[in-house]
Amino acid sequence: MRALAAVGDLYNALAIMAGNGQVQLWHVKSGKQQCLVQAFVEPCVTITLRLEVWGGQRYRFAYSTDGSHWNPLPTDGFSLNGTYLPPWDRGVRVALVAQGESGHRAAFHNFIIRNQR
Repeated sequence: MRALAAVGDLYNALAIMAGNGQVQLWHVKSGKQQCLVQAFVEPCVTITLRLEVWGGQRYRFAYSTDGSHWNPLPTDGFSLNGTYLPPWDRGVRVALVAQGESGHRAAFHNFIIRNQR
């Protein structure tokens, strides 16, 4: 599986993960990992993942199978509260994540960070 994540530290993160025909939204809070949402995706050559942040604490995730149509992952509200992410002495970082058994590969073809004001 490959993922795009907002990481506060080893024990606190939010991530959108893709693989095995599905997209999942995960959070890690105080070291406990939980899948919040999953969506099944038609087989496709490329999947694009999106992470948007407002005010450093509101997070929204979406995916695209064609690069132009975005499918937001449904949450209870418009976005997720990520105030728990950064420990008092650090900032939130963006991470590309690869998970799976030994010998599996995850390829990332493009990575863009855009600051819009």
